[in-house]
Amino acid sequence: MAKVLQDIDFIEFLFETIAYFPRERRSRLIFIFLQYNKSFVDFQHLDIDSLPMAWSGSSVPVYQDLIDYLKSILRMLDSAQLLEHRAYVQQRIDAWERRKNLEKKQDFMGEDDF
Repeated sequence: MAKVLQDIDFIEFLFETIAYFPRERRSRLIFIFLQYNKSFVDFQHLDIDSLPMAWSGSSVPVYQDLIDYLKSILRMLDSAQLLEHRAYVQQRIDAWERRKNLEKKQDFMGEDDF
């Protein structure tokens, strides 16, 4: 299995599909990946923060769900070998928090273009 997890093209392909699995299953698969491949460059290729294809209403709950999911990944990244990974995931969380806050403002103002 370790050899397969080093083939980042194949892993990228898998994670495009895994992105639509339930959160807990995605987290477990990321954990398994990191047990065998700690490369930060490879980790950056994983589709860890994709959104659902469609939703109705405000995107705030969708963004919050994604942020919660990314925070669950963050808890896995507690070793010294994964500090870069942790910083990367934290940057993704911060970016989604900014989007969520902008969406809240747009929802409050009732405007499509803020």
